Amino acid sequence: MSHIQPKADNFYYGSCGTTLYAAVRFAARAGATGDDRIQLQDEGSGLQFFRFTPTSGWWFAGSDTYPASNN
Repeated sequence: MSHIQPKADNFYYGSCGTTLYAAVRFAARAGATGDDRIQLQDEGSGLQFFRFTPTSGWWFAGSDTYPASNN
């Protein structure tokens, strides 16, 4: 999915101790293929949540409901 990027004004982050958190919505960018756009349908358009710890690195923690709640 080389033609997908964070959607403008939809990236949030924070931390608690050594754990980092991020939330982002993704959007297709110029040159996106049909397959790239399919990846963004349904849950792919919702807010995606990630967590980072020094021992595990970044991992996907879950996503917003579909359709996106815009919150």
